[in-house]
Amino acid sequence: MQKAFWFNGLTREELAPVGNLPTLVWAPQIAFNPGYYKYNEHTYDLTRPGLYMLTNTATPNTTRMVVNTGDVVALVSAASRMVAFGKGDAGLSLSQRLAKSRTSTLQLLCGDHCAWTSAAILGPCGVPHRRVHFLTMETPNNVVDGHEAIEVKIGADWAVCDVSLKTIFRTEAGGFIAAKALPEAIATGSAVRVETAEWSHAVEPATGFDATGYAMTHLQTEADRSAWHRRICQAVGLWSSGRLWWKLPPGAEHRKSWVLSLSPLYGVIDDPLQWNGLFYGNGHGI
Repeated sequence: MQKAFWFNGLTREELAPVGNLPTLVWAPQIAFNPGYYKYNEHTYDLTRPGLYMLTNTATPNTTRMVVNTGDVVALVSAASRMVAFGKGDAGLSLSQRLAKSRTSTLQLLCGDHCAWTSAAILGPCGVPHRRVHFLTMETPNNVVDGHEAIEVKIGADWAVCDVSLKTIFRTEAGGFIAAKALPEAIATGSAVRVETAEWSHAVEPATGFDATGYAMTHLQTEADRSAWHRRICQAVGLWSSGRLWWKLPPGAEHRKSWVLSLSPLYGVIDDPLQWNGLFYGNGHGI
């Protein structure tokens, strides 16, 4: 049985074949320009932004394609959906992950998910982006005390997209939130969490870090993930000149020595205005 689906955000729509001549040719990549694609003798309309999955249970050639129309949020949504929270593919090289993701859901934790998103989708589509790090300033549990997400440029604004937890952060007025403002926005309750895809986690054996068990006990519900972001997204860090520079929230100055002890590549900029100026200059982003 052959099926074709289009996904964007939480929307899932089954596609019917169309009579147009195919304009897209399959290539070993993830992101494509919009057009019409022939799959097992049927042609489908792939002109809207988002993720397309074409599958036939009788043939082992399931195909997943991301269509880029310049809609950055749709690209982030596709990246969120194509990976489940897990570590089953941690041992694969980046090229192996790229190949697997054309047909199957990857199982990756946050750092690897961000690296794949950059290489597979955002980079090829020309989207300005950078990886952003967060640390709790509470007592560490020495299991999960930090996180990695992606900050993308949308128009003139920077926006934090947590592809691993399938969330983009917005203001109450609907605008985007830059990394420099996200910890305060989360702490004060003014950050609105918008799902970019349905939550999913891998089901894996418990070896080393039990990703499945952690997901089921800490990330399973929307309330779980909201509370998790409140605990983790307190200090924010971005890379510059080979070092990860942290901005600590007000009242967390006593945690500076702990942050610096985590890596010789870590630095702390005490003046928040200096940190903001280094990474945002006079640009937009609240």
